Amino acid sequence: MEKDIREIEALILGKGAWSLSPTRLRELASRAKGLRREVEERWEELPQSLREALEDLARSWEASTLADLEAFLREVGLLSRAVTEKLEERDPAFREALKRALAEEGARLEKGKLRPLILDP
Repeated sequence: MEKDIREIEALILGKGAWSLSPTRLRELASRAKGLRREVEERWEELPQSLREALEDLARSWEASTLADLEAFLREVGLLSRAVTEKLEERDPAFREALKRALAEEGARLEKGKLRPLILDP
């Protein structure tokens, strides 16, 4: 359980890996849920050292508001999208599809409509 706390805290503090799969995120959420249940159901039975670690963790998170977390997730998402777009722009298939789309008179294709043409030719 203390290992779970350290892993979650490391991610919040930026010490963890930035590459988190959806499976890993669900696993961490599940661990946090398990810890929450332990706190709700067995707080007095938990070792003092674990209660102190949880208290420190809770106090450190009080400094982060939901708006701060949302801003962080939004910026990480935008960063990921910017990198993906730059990689797509370097892709010869993307450039060729864009060239064809622009050559067609009256055809207005946005990136969202262009992407399926490239990915599913």
